Amino acid sequence: MQKKSWRDGLVLCLELTAVCFGADLNVKNVPYKPVVIEQSVISKEPGYYCGWPSIGKLPNGRLVVVYSGDRDWHVCPWGKMKMVCSDNNGADWSDIKTVTNTPLDDRDAGLLVTANGTILISWFTSVEFANQKSAFYKTRYAQYARHAAKLNSSIRQEWKGAWLRRSEDNGLSWSDPIKMPFDTPHGPIQLRDGRVLLVTGKGVAESRDDGKSWKIIAKFAAEKYGKLSESHAVELDDGKIIVMSRAPYLKQLESTDGGYTWSKPVNTKINGYPPHLIKLENGWLVVVYGRRSSLPNGQFACISRDGGKTWDTENEITLSIADVHRGTQEELGYPPNWDLGYPCSVLLDDGTIWTVYYQVDKPGEWPGIMGTHWKLEASDDRVRAKQSDMDGHLDAGYQAPNSGS
Repeated sequence: MQKKSWRDGLVLCLELTAVCFGADLNVKNVPYKPVVIEQSVISKEPGYYCGWPSIGKLPNGRLVVVYSGDRDWHVCPWGKMKMVCSDNNGADWSDIKTVTNTPLDDRDAGLLVTANGTILISWFTSVEFANQKSAFYKTRYAQYARHAAKLNSSIRQEWKGAWLRRSEDNGLSWSDPIKMPFDTPHGPIQLRDGRVLLVTGKGVAESRDDGKSWKIIAKFAAEKYGKLSESHAVELDDGKIIVMSRAPYLKQLESTDGGYTWSKPVNTKINGYPPHLIKLENGWLVVVYGRRSSLPNGQFACISRDGGKTWDTENEITLSIADVHRGTQEELGYPPNWDLGYPCSVLLDDGTIWTVYYQVDKPGEWPGIMGTHWKLEASDDRVRAKQSDMDGHLDAGYQAPNSGS
């Protein structure tokens, strides 16, 4: 009979104890399970389309959600940056406030609360609604032709692109829009060295003055990195930066020098897009993403317990299943499964997670901003498996450590 080492027995004992007593998930490879606390509507605008949200937490605990609202479709001229807040961990949400309304379509709201408490809201503007070459022009965009004609070249040149606004008073007032070199759906992150880093499909920019000015520090040439899009980043405890990027399956790349140079992207087995990453207190990574291209449609999450080296795709977490049955593509003039996704998460002080996204709440409605409040727990369901391992270990006997061990 093969002898097992005392160290093996100790690891099994620790894992079993962690599971039995509701561990804080700090033991390596402890079994875990997701627990959904609630699913709720965060913001709906009856008769209007809302999409592409992000969420952040202020130093005073207030939750802030920003999104594109006042829309009449997935692509239209009317999008504005909207904001709602909660002072009780998402139990209730404030009235809607308009933060930005440029002459163009304002969409894909990003959000970062910096270490100074400054709120950074990012977005990009679009005139896709005027694209006469689009497959959707006759079915959807032609209705905007008169409005598009009013937007002369000087207006388009002045406002088209990526933007950011800052607030140093918890969102009561905002800076003038700051032109950004790139855009990405959920905006920048802040590194431990204080820099604010924006990682996109085109390249990387940094700010050393709390988002007031930006400098490009890296570009992703297509011949080396392939097609990257709608990226998001997270910094590990050792300073490594992990980035995931939109593709049919998420791509991953890394930087070990603060974002100046990057590894070539590798394909993961995570089916969905675009990504948003956070790091938990125990060092685990959580990536959330929407799924439109295959069933079930909805919002999902995946866990890495080794700094992004591997992802637990076999235990993918379902955060919400989306009802996209608003009609056929012929009836709507566009694919119905467009009306969902772009989840974004924030870690609360109690260790729970709020993930926001957009999808249809009730059949026949336009999508609104929804949320899932959830957490990870040690899994009692897998105690028996650990107990079986422990019993087998004891049956096999153990090898006591040598005096020098």
